[in-house]
Amino acid sequence: MLLDNENQNLKVHEWIAKYTEEGNLNIVTGYFTIGALAYLSKTVNKKIKDYRFVLGDIVNVDAVKDRTLDLINENITIEAALRLDKLAQEAVEFLKQDNVNARTLEPNFCHAKVYLFKPAANDDRDNYFISGSSNLTEAGIGLKETHNIELNIAETGNNNQYKELAEWFEGLWISKQAHKDKTLIDENGKKYTKPFKKYLIEEIEKIFIKYSPKELYYKVLFELFGSQIDSAHDNPGFNRQIGRLENTAILNTKLISFWFSKNYNSLSMAGGYFNVGTNEINSIPVPENAFADYWRSLSFLTEVNQYLNRVESTNITLFINILNALVVELYFENETYESKLDILKFVEQDLKEVLGKDNFEQLPDKRKEAVIEELHKRWSNPASEIVKRMNSFTEKSPDILKSILESK
Repeated sequence: MLLDNENQNLKVHEWIAKYTEEGNLNIVTGYFTIGALAYLSKTVNKKIKDYRFVLGDIVNVDAVKDRTLDLINENITIEAALRLDKLAQEAVEFLKQDNVNARTLEPNFCHAKVYLFKPAANDDRDNYFISGSSNLTEAGIGLKETHNIELNIAETGNNNQYKELAEWFEGLWISKQAHKDKTLIDENGKKYTKPFKKYLIEEIEKIFIKYSPKELYYKVLFELFGSQIDSAHDNPGFNRQIGRLENTAILNTKLISFWFSKNYNSLSMAGGYFNVGTNEINSIPVPENAFADYWRSLSFLTEVNQYLNRVESTNITLFINILNALVVELYFENETYESKLDILKFVEQDLKEVLGKDNFEQLPDKRKEAVIEELHKRWSNPASEIVKRMNSFTEKSPDILKSILESK
C-alpha cells in the first residue's frame, strides 16, 4: 500500500496505531521530533517490548554547541510552542525506558527511513514495514500538515521485502558505523564521547529546564509578527534557531508596553503580559527598514537578558536598560540622532571588540560570563559615551518620549 500525506490512504501514524500489536519496533530515521516520540509513547508504548532506533548524526561534530536541534524544533507551530514543555517531558520519559535503545551513525548521515514491526506472537502475518521518505517527525508521519510530499510503501506479512529489510536493519545495527556513543567537543576543542541516549535526553531536557515560559511566549509572538521582520534574515540557518525569536524583543520593551497600554487599555493582563491576539499584534507599527541595522544588537541583548534571567543575576537591569534605549532609537531614529541620544554605533563597536564574530548562544558558559562581565564594566563606566547618553536620556529626549520614559 502507498502511504502519503495527501491521498485517502492511512497516514504513517495511523498505520502504526492500527497495525501495531505486542512486539518489537525498530526505526531508522534521519531526524525525529519530540512530538513524534510523545505520539509513540501515547499510542503504542504499552504494546512494545523493545525499541531500537538508528538515527543520523543530528548535530555536526563541529557545531555541537548549536543551541537548538532539528530533532527538538522542526519549525514548531504556535500550538506546538504552547505544549512544548509537556511534550519534552513525555519524550524524555519515553527515552529513559530501559527497553528503548538508540544508536547514531558516525561519520555517516542517515537518509534511510524504515519502520519495522515484529509481533511477540509467532504469527508472521502481523509483521509490517513502512519504508520511504517519512522521518519520525510530526510532519513526516502525518500528525501535522506540511508542504513536503511524503511517499512510503507499507505492507504486512512476511514477504521477501519484509525479510530483506529486517536483514538489512540487523546488519546496520551491528555495523561499525552504528555507535552507542555520541562524539562531542568540549569548550577547549577536545573530543569526548557520551552515551547517545543520554545525550538525546539531556538535549531535550533543555526545553523544559532552559527555556522559560517567556521565551515560549516570544515564539508565539514571532509566529504572529515575524512576517514583518526583514526578510534578509529569513534563511535556513537562521530559521532553525529559537534565536530567531529575539527579533520579537521589541515586543517586551518599555516602549511597546506603553504603546499597548495606550491603544488597548481595556485588555486584561495575564502573567505580566497583555492578553492580545493576532489583530493586536499585527497592528503594531514596525519601522520598515530598521531591522537590518539593529538586528544583531537586539538579538544579542535579548540572549544576554535571557541568560542572566536564568542564572538570576543582578546585572540584568543594565542590559534591559540598554535594550530599552535601542528600541526607542529604533522607532525614533532621527529624534535620538539629533539629540545625540543614539547609542547603536557605540553598542556595535563594543560588541565587535568584545564578542567579535562569535555567536553568544553557542559560547560555553565561562566565555559568556566573561563577555557579560566586560560589557557590564564598559557600560557602567561613567566615561563611556553610552553611559553619558543614557544618563541624559530623560533630560534631552524630545517631549514625545518623556511620558514614556517616566512611566513605570
